[in-house]
Amino acid sequence: MNRSLALRIGLPILALALIVSPLVLSQQAQQQPQQTAAPDGSKAFTDAKCGSCHYVESLELGKKPAEGKDNAAPNLPAEGQIYDPAQLEKYLKKEDTLSNGKKHPGTAYKGSEGQLDTLTLWLAHLSVHDSAKVQTPEGK
Repeated sequence: MNRSLALRIGLPILALALIVSPLVLSQQAQQQPQQTAAPDGSKAFTDAKCGSCHYVESLELGKKPAEGKDNAAPNLPAEGQIYDPAQLEKYLKKEDTLSNGKKHPGTAYKGSEGQLDTLTLWLAHLSVHDSAKVQTPEGK
């Protein structure tokens, strides 16, 4: 009799737990912000020949400056700069200038829109992560 009572009570509780737990886990997953990784733009960087002028120090990608000298073009991402992908696209297409009024030298970007999107999202991602590493004077 006791075993029968335990089965009548235990089985419904077990069934309820199996039904409710995935729902709870699903709600927890929805509440957590999803981090989207930036696409790897190193191929787009190389294909567009950005590395013939620029250097991505964190990845050792592109034209490394000679010892004690700087490239004519800035290393990417430029120290302390946070890039906006939409503004970068316009800049590389020569449709916009930097805040100092300078246009990107050379020809306008000629690759595909998909590669340009990948490149600008990647550079923006790098700029955010590299700027987090920069110490402020108070942090020294």
